[in-house]
Amino acid sequence: MPNVLMTMADGGYKRIGQDFTFRPMQEYAERNGFDFYNFDTLSTDRQYAWQWMDCVRRLLDRYDRLFFVSVDCIIAPNATNVLNFPAGTFYGFDELPFDDAPLNEGIGLKIWEHAMADWPDEFPLSKDYPKFLYNTGLMLVDKSHQPLFAPVSNETDHGMMDMSVLNFRLYKYRMKHKDLYPNIFNASHLPGADKSQFLHVMWQKGSKYDAVKEWASRMGYK
Repeated sequence: MPNVLMTMADGGYKRIGQDFTFRPMQEYAERNGFDFYNFDTLSTDRQYAWQWMDCVRRLLDRYDRLFFVSVDCIIAPNATNVLNFPAGTFYGFDELPFDDAPLNEGIGLKIWEHAMADWPDEFPLSKDYPKFLYNTGLMLVDKSHQPLFAPVSNETDHGMMDMSVLNFRLYKYRMKHKDLYPNIFNASHLPGADKSQFLHVMWQKGSKYDAVKEWASRMGYK
């Protein structure tokens, strides 16, 4: 079965994709043996996180491996083929070591507290919470990871709910995972961003559109 690179965009984020990130994603997909899937039929009646997680789960019925790249991520022109990483492991980048960095501001503990409060049956209160926090903007998964994207009983509407569910399940099911920070996956506010092959652009100053535009230029796109 084939492999797929998936992204998603709604509202103003479609313009970011159209102007800066969709073309590099499509070119990367064509070079490296991925179908390209842009999930752009989001409902306004449901939080986007639950919609993209449903989409990932459905696509893993059809594809062996799925590379999720958020619309505000930039792929460097010389980026490696992530399919060279062995299947059976979740690949992402772990933000928890930078929990005190600007923009993060202790988000790790907040993520676990949200998960334990919103889904107590699945994530009972425990001090033994995961010691990692994978960003959901860049992920390489395969069929074995479908349980990470299963529906939840309570579709909450607070920030980072997808990170809460995914990271807790990754821990709960004892799935193998590998951190590709800093030279493969990274975020624009973390050390080593300039050398990253896949960069998740965070909202730092000005607009997200301007931030992506700046980083796209810095990574070689005109």
